[in-house]
Amino acid sequence: MTNIRARLIFRHRQLIFKEDRLLGVVEMKIYQIPQREAYEEGIKYALTFARLNPDTGEFEGDYLRYDNYRGHGHHKHIKGRRESYEFEGIEKLIEDFYSDLEKILEEA
Repeated sequence: MTNIRARLIFRHRQLIFKEDRLLGVVEMKIYQIPQREAYEEGIKYALTFARLNPDTGEFEGDYLRYDNYRGHGHHKHIKGRRESYEFEGIEKLIEDFYSDLEKILEEA
C-alpha cells in the first residue's frame, strides 16, 4: 500500500463573539494531497463553525461545515442539513464559508 502524504497549506482558528458573548469557534484546515479520483483537485479541506450551545456549554461541530470527505465529494452542512457544494478554488471556498457564517450570525 502506498503512503499518501498530505501537506497542510492553510490553518486558521478564530473565536467568534457578538457583543462580548462567545458564539463559537471557526477552524479551517486545507491540505494539498496527491490528485486521485476522490480528490481531483488535489485539495482536502474541512472548514467548521462550532457553535457554543448556551444551554449545555458544549460546542456543536456540524452547525456550519464545508468539507470534501472521501466518497462524499464537495458539500456543506448548515445546521445539520447537508447540501452539495460547487468547489471553485480555495479563495472562493473561504469566501462562501464566511458568507454562510455571516447569515448564521445574523440570526444569533
